[in-house]
Amino acid sequence: MADREAQQKLYAYSEMSNKVQKADRSQQRRSRGGDGTGEVESLRGRNNVGRMGDRVAASASMKQERPAELEDRMKKAKKKRQKREGVGMGDRCSKKHNILMSSGGQSTLDMGELNVYQPTHAGSRASYESVLVRMIKCNTLSDAIQIQSWKSTNTFPACTYLSLHYIHNTALIQKKTSNMSSNTDEFTLTPYLLKKRIIHGRVVDFFNGLDYGDHKKVKDHHVMDVLTNHVRADQLRTIGLGGCISITNATLIQIINMCPQLQMLDVNFCEMITDDGIIPIAEKYGQQLKILSYDECTKCTDAALESIVSHCNQLEELGAKNCGITTIPENIGFQLTTNLKYLNLSCNKITKIPLSLSVLIDTLETLNIEENPLQQPPSDIANQGLLAITMYFEEIQEKGSAM
Repeated sequence: MADREAQQKLYAYSEMSNKVQKADRSQQRRSRGGDGTGEVESLRGRNNVGRMGDRVAASASMKQERPAELEDRMKKAKKKRQKREGVGMGDRCSKKHNILMSSGGQSTLDMGELNVYQPTHAGSRASYESVLVRMIKCNTLSDAIQIQSWKSTNTFPACTYLSLHYIHNTALIQKKTSNMSSNTDEFTLTPYLLKKRIIHGRVVDFFNGLDYGDHKKVKDHHVMDVLTNHVRADQLRTIGLGGCISITNATLIQIINMCPQLQMLDVNFCEMITDDGIIPIAEKYGQQLKILSYDECTKCTDAALESIVSHCNQLEELGAKNCGITTIPENIGFQLTTNLKYLNLSCNKITKIPLSLSVLIDTLETLNIEENPLQQPPSDIANQGLLAITMYFEEIQEKGSAM
């Protein structure tokens, strides 16, 4: 057996071939001092053992010296970062931008007694003061944003400008307490509002496009600007102005002049709208208007409803809630028989429902005539719907024919 092993070793490839080089591994060193050896190390006696997964700080033996080129690059990057953040530039910026220096060499932001925003970063402090300097130079600050007679013990100027926070708050107080003109425009239609929320093809919808509270800020010139500069008014079919309480009849007249294809108009809660605005709309669009809603236009009267009934025979929906109506036209059922599906005449002063309204029983789906001082038919019958109203009139006719 030993002879066989000796024979195999004698004729082995490493012994027979001169191409095999045997490496001398006795002087080999690990390339990195921190590389693992593969041997199991004991944790006994070690106090700095953390939880599994925690990062282990490198020891001094594991740290390598960085090349000089890498050190230079890191230093340059650090300087650029400091320059960008403003570190180390506070002195230069303060010499150039510190505002209204006092005799003691303090700027406004150095006054620790001010309970306002104080920049903590050197770069932000310099930028903050430079903004104040520009505001002062541009004379954009009013006299109300100046503080008169600073503490008598100090040598500060008589008029000292505070931080932007104080300026903002003071301006708001002045705005609330001053007598503002009625022509002051506090609302701006931004491109986002126009393109994403108000304008949709042939639709201009202020009601659904604005946030709650902004509707009352919309005025006639806002609508005029949209119709003139942002849409093709001659192709508009729907205009929604619901909730825009500052809109007047002037807007409706402009719509008549600029929007020949209008089919739907919503002026709900437009308190300034009167008969002088609704009647021209009815006369202009009578043959094409499909939806008209002027709920809560409290300055309107019976004349507006009479004009609508006379001219708008293609209406599908009509809203006239709380519009000062006392009398429903007698021919309403004969004039609006084609497509009318929704009719709201609630919260008015109507006392009598005309007999012709029962003609709409086949087409009218919703009739709201609640909260009216009805006498004929009585309110308890009228509130049950058009079918109950129709049956009421039929009973009256039967009794009359029997007599």
